[in-house]
This record gives sequence, C-alpha cells and structure tokens, in this order.
Amino acid sequence: MKIYFTLLVLMVTTLEAKQWWTTADGPDKALRCGPEAPKIDGQPPICNPASKKFHCCNIESGLCGMGSDFCSCENCVNYRPRGK
Repeated sequence: MKIYFTLLVLMVTTLEAKQWWTTADGPDKALRCGPEAPKIDGQPPICNPASKKFHCCNIESGLCGMGSDFCSCENCVNYRPRGK
C-alpha cells in the first residue's frame, strides 16, 4: 500500500510540475523550449500541449510555435496529443 501511495504522489507531482515557459515568465524565457532554453527545475522546457498557437518546439531555434516550421521539420517536436 505504501509503494502504491508513493507512486501516486509522484505521478500527481509530475503532472502538476511546471513544464513550459509563458509570457508571464519574462521575455528571456517566454515560449522557449528544448535543450538550449533556460531549464525548469533542471529539465529542458517543453511547449504547452494545450496551446492552440504554441504547442510545437523547433529544437534548432529553441522556440514554441505552430505550423510546418515548428511542427513538421526534422528537428521539431509536436507536444499536442495525437488526433488533436
């Protein structure tokens, strides 16, 4: 029971942890993503998968956006769930 509870707490904490920068974080961090972006708790930030305009990361530019330059290029990551 203790192991299950610990795992559940870890999963909830991970889901609630900050994973992306927003404009509220300042111009030096806003919409930045990938390994060269300022880290969040030691981890590279991702793009907000729920965002309509900034759900993909162009690793080369280190910016979140949408369209082929951010979602379909060789060094791009689309964080939106499949089918959305």
